[in-house]
Amino acid sequence: MESQYISASIWSIVTATSLLILLLALGIYLWYKNRVKAVVEDASSVADLSARKDQLEAEIKQCLRWLENNREELLKRDAERIQQETDRQKLANLQTELAQKEQNVDELRREASELQNVVSSLSKDRDRLESEKVDFENKKEIAKEKTHTAEQVRVQAVIKAQEAQKEFEDKRNKLMGLNDKIIELSLKRDSFIKEISDKETKLDEIQKVLEQAKLRKERALGEASEEEKRLTPLKKENEKYQHDIDEKQRHLNDLIEKVTKKSVQNESFSREISIKQTKLEDLAENIDISSKKLNKLGEAKEDVENKLNIKNEEISKLEQKYFSLTDKNFENEQKAAKLEARLANLEDKIEQHKGTSAKDQDVYGHLYDPPDILTKAELNSPHGEEYTEVEALRDLKSYLDRCKLIFPTRILNSFHTSLKIADISTLAVMAGISGTGKSELPRRYAEALGMHFLLMAVQPRWDSPQDMFGFYNYIEQRYRATELAQSLVRMDKWNHPDKAEYADRMLLVLLDEMNLARVEYYFSEFLSKLEIRKSINPNNLGERRKAEISLDVGSRIEGQNVPRLYVHENVLFVGTMNEDESTQTLSDKVIDRANVLRFGRPEKMLSDLPVAIQKSKEFLPLSVWNSWKKNHDFLEPHARGKIESWIVELNNGLDDIGRPFGYRINQAIFSYVANYPAVNTQNNHSLAFADQMEQRILPKMRGLDIEQNRSCFETIRAVIEKLDDKELGDAFDKAMGKDDILFSWYGVTRKQDQ
Repeated sequence: MESQYISASIWSIVTATSLLILLLALGIYLWYKNRVKAVVEDASSVADLSARKDQLEAEIKQCLRWLENNREELLKRDAERIQQETDRQKLANLQTELAQKEQNVDELRREASELQNVVSSLSKDRDRLESEKVDFENKKEIAKEKTHTAEQVRVQAVIKAQEAQKEFEDKRNKLMGLNDKIIELSLKRDSFIKEISDKETKLDEIQKVLEQAKLRKERALGEASEEEKRLTPLKKENEKYQHDIDEKQRHLNDLIEKVTKKSVQNESFSREISIKQTKLEDLAENIDISSKKLNKLGEAKEDVENKLNIKNEEISKLEQKYFSLTDKNFENEQKAAKLEARLANLEDKIEQHKGTSAKDQDVYGHLYDPPDILTKAELNSPHGEEYTEVEALRDLKSYLDRCKLIFPTRILNSFHTSLKIADISTLAVMAGISGTGKSELPRRYAEALGMHFLLMAVQPRWDSPQDMFGFYNYIEQRYRATELAQSLVRMDKWNHPDKAEYADRMLLVLLDEMNLARVEYYFSEFLSKLEIRKSINPNNLGERRKAEISLDVGSRIEGQNVPRLYVHENVLFVGTMNEDESTQTLSDKVIDRANVLRFGRPEKMLSDLPVAIQKSKEFLPLSVWNSWKKNHDFLEPHARGKIESWIVELNNGLDDIGRPFGYRINQAIFSYVANYPAVNTQNNHSLAFADQMEQRILPKMRGLDIEQNRSCFETIRAVIEKLDDKELGDAFDKAMGKDDILFSWYGVTRKQDQ
């Protein structure tokens, strides 16, 4: 309302001034008229009147000219009044919009207050659920103990049943053997009986012959000597037959006795087998009862876990809604602050605004101003072409030691390799707890190797690429560029050849705390442009246009060409992110295009603060940086074969749970391994592959149900064992947990070098 009152006052002053000018002109006219009349009356002669007339006419013409000049001034004042009226209307609209925003902010505050109450009640419900969860955990432990006891009983029963079954099988086999022997002996007995029967028949025949011989003896005593001679062999034969019959009879009796004993033993075995069979049936029944109890306990456990998961999901959704509304409230407050600042700026510019057009101003002058990070870096001479990667890493470690900064060699190699493959993985992200050197490492890396360094502190209100590159100020009618946009102009030799004096140097851009705002809002489009670089020829204008960034200046300005920027491989991007309640998570799109290095708790706490030392005066040329890059063919054949087999094994396991990876990650893994320091000379391909599992594969597994995806996790575990990386294996076991239901990945804490 105050700004409206000021505008009306100005308008009133202008109107009053115009009226005063008109009244002054009318008064002058009347004064001259009366003067002419008085002169005519007082004139003594016509000559005097004529002369007086000529004089008055000249004075009248002079007054008319003065009025004409004042009329032009008045028209200008009217135009200014119209312009001011338009500005006043704009201010009124802005005030209305501001009032609406304030009303929305009040509504959001009320909603936030209501959500606070809801969150409070949900916190109580969560506490109650936590207590229920504790009770459930206790019951779960008791059930586990009972289950364990039942399992032991079941195992013992199964073992006894198996032993009984084995004993039963042995007894049955013995019984079958005895039956076979009995059948065999029965057959022998039948043959013996038949043989005895034949002998008895022969004996009867012999007895009949003897009787006939006795009759002949009685009838023919005279022929006794001859008959005795004939009967002697018969007697011998009879005695022989009788001896054979006695032997067969004894053998038969022995067989009958053995058969009788075997029959008794068989009956004993049958009774024992029957008893064992009864015990086996009892054990099977007990096992069935235990299994039913276990199934019931498992069903109860699943029901409780499902209810708990449902409650946790509801709490999580409400918390997300609360955080979303809180973010929205914060954004609205930020927008209201912007509108207030804009309103104040408009009020300050009203008196100065004269309606000048964009043609009269240097719209993009600020964009072409050289940034301090390039001009004041004090990098005077280049490293020679003979400057090797081994020397650079040695200089980096020496520089960090002199700065009293300690980073594990695995972290340094991983960070260096992630930057080398920026054409495929355009972003290196360093995540972890605050205060572990995530922001310090990129800065010291750039200083040690001779790169220009730009720090961009991400703000929670960032929601578009304008926050990274700049915006068009409609009041000043100029483009207000950020240091990043100014630096990219100086490093783009294709679109700005006359200003690209730094195109042969390297620039490292750090997006500090990049997840304070949603990365997809301000960086996603730019990330897609960076990814296109690997498949185009920048010397081809048509192809290069696909990867270029067109600065957002709102409506097109007549007579002005909107600048375009091509980000070449001489610009590297690094982001840091804290993992707490004030930050946003990264989407799969960002994770697939980035290498995520995690910084855990330091193994040893150091009391020495980092110190400032003399920086390198030599800058790293782009040609030297490119000479360090390697393609896939650089790998030794045996190392390439191992990498291929590990990738296939991993992808098969991930395919079982519906999460396989495609060409991008496959190419990124091969490129990372090929560019890892000393990958062939020191056989470091397994370490490089372990890094990629840590940075690309395992972060995407976070939150998966362990039991449902057991086979996939076992496949991952098998691959980790082949890599022989104990720290990675320990981190994987920790993420699996003993009693955890979901996979909780927190990264690998690398030990400091001894």
